[in-house]
Amino acid sequence: AGEARVDFVASVSSRSELALNLTVRGLATAAGKLPEVSTQLRADLNPGGQISLNAPLLLEWDGRTSDLTLTGTLRTGRDGPSIEADVSSTQLYLAAAQLFAGLIPDSSAPASRPGAPTGPASAAPWAAVRGSIALHLKRTIYTDLFEVSDVEGRSEEHTSELQSRLH
Repeated sequence: AGEARVDFVASVSSRSELALNLTVRGLATAAGKLPEVSTQLRADLNPGGQISLNAPLLLEWDGRTSDLTLTGTLRTGRDGPSIEADVSSTQLYLAAAQLFAGLIPDSSAPASRPGAPTGPASAAPWAAVRGSIALHLKRTIYTDLFEVSDVEGRSEEHTSELQSRLH
C-alpha cells in the first residue's frame, strides 16, 4: 500500500500548458521499498506538435536525497518522433535509482497469460525515436566509499559518448 498526491492544472488555448505536482510514497517491489518521488512537471504543447518539458524529480530513500531533472523538446514529423533532451543531477544515489529497475518487465520471462505472444520481445517504445539526449551528473554515489563526479555524456540516435572522473 502506498499513497500518491497529485495537483494538476491545465490550460488549453493556442498554446496548451500542463502543470503537475506529484508525490508518491510508500510503494515497494520484490527488490524492496521504493524511494519517495516528487516532481513539479511542466509541459507546454504548441500547435505544431512540439512539446517542451521540464520535469525536476526528487528521490528520497534511506535518509538520502537525489535530484534528477529532465528538460527537453519532443517533436513529431514525417520521419516519426524526435527528441532533444537534457538529463542533469547535482547528486544521484545510484542505489535509489536502481530500485526502479524492478518496475520494468523482464522481456526474457515467459508470457503470463494464455494466448500472449511467445516470440522475441518487440522493440522498446523509444527505439523509433530520433534525436539526442545529453547527460550531466555532477555527483553519482555508488556506495559510501565510491562515487563518480562530473559524468558527461551524449547519446545521438545510435552513438553515445560518456566521460567521467572517478573518486
